[in-house]
Amino acid sequence: MTGEIESLVDFLHRIAAKELGQDVPLTLFRAHMQVAVILVARTRKLLERGIEPYVRAVHANVGRGVSSVYVTQFDKELLRDRDEEAHRRYVQEVAQLDKEILNSSHITRDATFRFRCVDQQGEPRNAICTHYLVRSA
Repeated sequence: MTGEIESLVDFLHRIAAKELGQDVPLTLFRAHMQVAVILVARTRKLLERGIEPYVRAVHANVGRGVSSVYVTQFDKELLRDRDEEAHRRYVQEVAQLDKEILNSSHITRDATFRFRCVDQQGEPRNAICTHYLVRSA
């Protein structure tokens, strides 16, 4: 189990330390851990394409056998200051994403964590991470 915990720490560190726009693995499969992380980070993607890419990602990971899915989204304070209507749509889309994920009979919301982090420019940001559990079919 120690090797699995080290793998999880390394996995999470790679996500936390990634550069803006850099792709890193967002799934971890070990004997006792099957984890997926979905980052709702690109505002334009969510506003232009809606929640469908994120819903597909959740379902694809469930199909691959993950037992936990973490969906992380960042507050868009700058967007709110620049375009209030776009910010409202962003908030609505994120709420709809949660509802759509919970439409699956195999997925339940376990917990939601609010936290502060520092973005690539060194600015503090609010973020939310929701943990979903996937039950075996």
